[in-house]
Amino acid sequence: MPQYAGHITSKGLGAVQLLIVEDQEALCTLLERALRRLGFEQITIANDAYHAMEAIRKKIPDLILTDWMLGHGDGISLTKAIRASTDAMLSTVPIIMISGRNTVEDIQHARDAGITEFVAKPFSLQDICDRIVAVVEKPRMFVVAPQFIGPDRRRTKGKQVKSERRTRPSPITDAKAGS
Repeated sequence: MPQYAGHITSKGLGAVQLLIVEDQEALCTLLERALRRLGFEQITIANDAYHAMEAIRKKIPDLILTDWMLGHGDGISLTKAIRASTDAMLSTVPIIMISGRNTVEDIQHARDAGITEFVAKPFSLQDICDRIVAVVEKPRMFVVAPQFIGPDRRRTKGKQVKSERRTRPSPITDAKAGS
């Protein structure tokens, strides 16, 4: 399973290709200005999922910030389309979702769609910075499975997972045992 986001640290923030997908112009402008002050220079803006995919076809970003609710399309569908890509650079790009939908169920739904990090609205610039730092400094392994494509959803806080946590038998293990 490949890790991703490591190339961001080697580039430096000025060279990181950042895509912001946000339909509210005021919030988009606020995010862009704040991120430029942090050192991001290569920022592309898309106001919906369609324009985000157009921008991605031109240049695969190193990091995506997307809102959940967009004027046309939504961040969940965008995330699923990115994760389903056959291009490994695109399918593993870190995606930070920013949303006012912040119930436990909403966050789990976004996580299950393949987002890397989640920021609930209202948010501070520090919240965005913390999520970017998490993506860059603590990248998670990438999982490709029949029911899920995205960063490993388990957070181990530096500890290794010591035992299998499946609640149902693995078809691979069962097949080997029957041989």
